[in-house]
Formats: sequence, C-alpha cells, structure tokens
Amino acid sequence: FFFFQAEDGIRDAQESRGLGDVYKRQVQNLVITVDKIKHNMILSKQFDPPFVILDEKEICKMLWGNNSQGRENSRRPKDDGSIRDEIVSILFEKLQSGTAADNFLSKEVKPLESEDLTIRLYQIRKVFLQLSQYIRQCDCETYNFSALADIVYFYAFTFNYFRAFDYNNCASPEIILRKCDIHEPNKYEKIDENTASQEEEKVLGEIRRYSNQFIWGQLVGWFKQTVDKPQASLSEGRRGTVSYPSLTDSFRSKAYPYKGTRNNWLQMIVKKPGNMWPTGDSWSYKNDRKVYGTMLLDSFLYKEALPHWLEKVIGKIDDNYESQLQLFEEINQVVMGKDYEKVKQLSLIHI
Repeated sequence: FFFFQAEDGIRDAQESRGLGDVYKRQVQNLVITVDKIKHNMILSKQFDPPFVILDEKEICKMLWGNNSQGRENSRRPKDDGSIRDEIVSILFEKLQSGTAADNFLSKEVKPLESEDLTIRLYQIRKVFLQLSQYIRQCDCETYNFSALADIVYFYAFTFNYFRAFDYNNCASPEIILRKCDIHEPNKYEKIDENTASQEEEKVLGEIRRYSNQFIWGQLVGWFKQTVDKPQASLSEGRRGTVSYPSLTDSFRSKAYPYKGTRNNWLQMIVKKPGNMWPTGDSWSYKNDRKVYGTMLLDSFLYKEALPHWLEKVIGKIDDNYESQLQLFEEINQVVMGKDYEKVKQLSLIHI
C-alpha cells in the first residue's frame, strides 16, 4: 500500500545514485519504521491497526446515504452527508429549478433494491457511472461540471475505502544528555563551578511529542528517516492519491489542477498515479468524512490482475455510456471475483 506513494519518492530523492544503492537501504528503513511505530504505540498505549477498512454497509451509507427509496418530489433533499446528496445539492445550487436538477430527482432511482450489500454496492457504482454521463451534459459559466463528472466517473471505478485510526497524541519520557554524552570539552571552561556541576548533571532534557497522525506519516515516508515530523506533509500527499477533491468546495472555475488543462491532468494521473494532485484556486481537498480511497489506489492494489486499469478508464472517460459500461463490467468481474456471479442477471439501472 505505501509503496504506491513512496515509489516515485524513492527514485526522485536519489536521482544521483544508482537504484542498487537505494534498494540496499530499504530493508534498513523498513525496520526503523516498524521500530518507530512500535514505540509510538507503546507510548500511546493503543495497539489498534493504523487503518480501518470500511465494510460494505459503511460504503453504501457514504456513497448513497440511508434512504434507499426514489425521491418522491423535486424539492431539495435534506443532506445526509452522502456523496449522492452532495451532487444533488450542487445541481440545485448551480442549475435553475425545473431543469436538470428537477429531472434528476423526479426519476425513480433505486440502486438499493437488493438486501445483498455486494449487489447494492455494484448497483451504486453503476448509477454513478450513469450519473457522470448526465452531469457532463450540464453547463454553467461559473462551475466546472466537466470536472465534477470526471470525479463522479472515478467514484464508479472505486472499490475500497478506509479510515485512519485516531491515536492519542503522546510524548516520550524526557531524554537526558549528560556531559560525557557530547563532544564539546571546552563548553564549560568559562562558567562557574556550581553552574558547571549542574550542567554536568543535566546538559539537555528533550521530550519527543507524537501527533495522532505520526504513524500514518511514518508509514508513507518509510523510505526516508531524517524527517522530524513525517505527518506534516500528509495533507499534501493525500491529494488525489487517496482522497478525491471535495465536490461541494471545488470546481469553481474551468481550470484544472495540473498546468491548467484537463488533458495534462489526465496524463499525470496515468503516468504518475502516486503523485499528489497540485492545488488550484478552485479545487479543495477538505475531507470532513475522514474517509479515504480512490480509483488510483485501487489500480495499484489490483495491478497484477488489471495491469492497465488507469489507462483503460482514462481512455474511455469521454466515451458513450455503452462503451464505459463494457469496461465497467470487465473491471467489476475481476475485482468482485465470485461475487460477480450475483449481478450477472441484474437488469440495467436507469436514472
């Protein structure tokens, strides 16, 4: 998992040296990382795994909310914190009442008919695929509906989500350095005897403090052990790689985050999926849900079974629904395995 974000960093940090030298140090760095994490867990007295994988019920709730029924009218729904209701709220805000937003809500949308959560999730993903096509037809001078459609399209190809365990902030015992521990023999020559005696007893007392995200930061930065606060760059490193931009707070202009154009952004995703997405004036990565998971991460997790996942998904991002659906089914068949047999007889879901 952490090689996903670290692989390019290993190479970029050591461009002037051969990869042989770099990889020789990886085992050492991994051992140090494990030791630091063990030390942090002992200090916090919490030994839970750093990450909690969301189960199917939690993913269904996050993507589609608690309401499994179709909307009865075109009034703006009460936001239940789901991705679906974020999209609906955007449609109401950006489009005139009686147009696309009303049309979306007046349809009988039932992706949750099955009590089987595996089938339910499959249906939700398929609805998101159709919804991306619908959104792409919307237009607004002050909002980038194309970018919104792209992210919703990515959600259709995202299978795994997780949360980081919330460790307590903690601190190490005070580390005492005495005079014999340092190599500065002339440091105390010009101070009085009493002060020198005190300094000899205690030269320096240092306490190391650990934030609740230290373990995640250490895992991501396992390949470099000289960083004092590895968690400091987590928010940047998560952008796009394991966390999509906020639908509500993004896309306020037509610009894209990488050199301003959609084509450059899509090429960056394919060529360097482990690289963070650049920030922009109209893209926000605020994550109130504290839930992580992206198509880019899944493409790494399933890279042996689906070696060209990203190239294929990005390659069809502007295709018609039938073309996208064919790829959707191919990927679901591989990722779902035997569970895919459950959905073979399902009729297509229409918005």
